[in-house]
Amino acid sequence: MNCCVITKDGSHVVTGSSDATCKLWDYQTTECIATYRPGLSAGDIVMDASVLHIFLLPHTIASAAEMMIVVTKFHQAYLLTVQGKLIRSFSSGKQVGGSFTCATISPQGKYLYGAAEDGNVYIFDTSTGKLEHTLEVSDKLTKKTGSGSGSSLPMEIIGLSHHAQRNIVATTTDDGQLVLWKP
Repeated sequence: MNCCVITKDGSHVVTGSSDATCKLWDYQTTECIATYRPGLSAGDIVMDASVLHIFLLPHTIASAAEMMIVVTKFHQAYLLTVQGKLIRSFSSGKQVGGSFTCATISPQGKYLYGAAEDGNVYIFDTSTGKLEHTLEVSDKLTKKTGSGSGSSLPMEIIGLSHHAQRNIVATTTDDGQLVLWKP
């Protein structure tokens, strides 16, 4: 199990795992009520679509059904009902280098921010699924390789957070750098 959230009414828990599944659990009985694989059909071959994050959306964004965003270690994330019904997907648009490494949502749930292997942060409107903006941070975050002068590699973004009251996004990298961005 990689992540979990408790529904707003406290009656269910949703978990995400490395086998690309989400499970809906009854909080009282601890029984698994449903298992689903966001964006995948039975028989699909999965290379690595581990579920990285699950975010519940505020009721102001969602309809009567409670909604969540599931981010996978793939180039797509999904907006679903807690029961597993797919509403829409979000994609970096890149088959190579576009797999998400981490993600966050804005405080009001309007935007999904997904950091990808290519070192960019993709910003999606959660109500439409449209890619609104790309923070091209890969050229600004590099580390020395030690194998000659001027040699550098892009750093992997391993953490992403949105400020609760300001339009600022923080990224952390695999070498411990913290950088603040204005999207």
